[in-house]
Amino acid sequence: AQREGYQDAWFVRDGLVTEAASSNVFIVTKDKVVVTRELSTALLPGVLRARILDFIRASGFRLEERAFSVDEAKAAAEAFITNSVQFVYPVVAIDGVPISGGVPGEFTLALRQAYIESALKQTSPPVN
Repeated sequence: AQREGYQDAWFVRDGLVTEAASSNVFIVTKDKVVVTRELSTALLPGVLRARILDFIRASGFRLEERAFSVDEAKAAAEAFITNSVQFVYPVVAIDGVPISGGVPGEFTLALRQAYIESALKQTSPPVN
């Protein structure tokens, strides 16, 4: 993926997106439905995934855990990945096809901000 100029690679099995190289994948349809692959042996659950699903449910957007195709992702209003390093990271193009006008989508940015604000409110014990 990097040799071809891409930042990440999405895995596809039988024409359906499973996950990214080190992330869970989400799309937001034009009908404001957030779609991500349901948990199965086709993907790792991801540390952040369950937490982000709670944020999505609280957002007022509908959540569907189901498979989706690359073509459906390319037609989405927004797309993003989640992982414990980048939290919620916008996807602005898939195979060179711009998503959300080639800029991070509003829902994705709001979700990212909500997660970061929530994480900052949590305190952890000092490290000795």
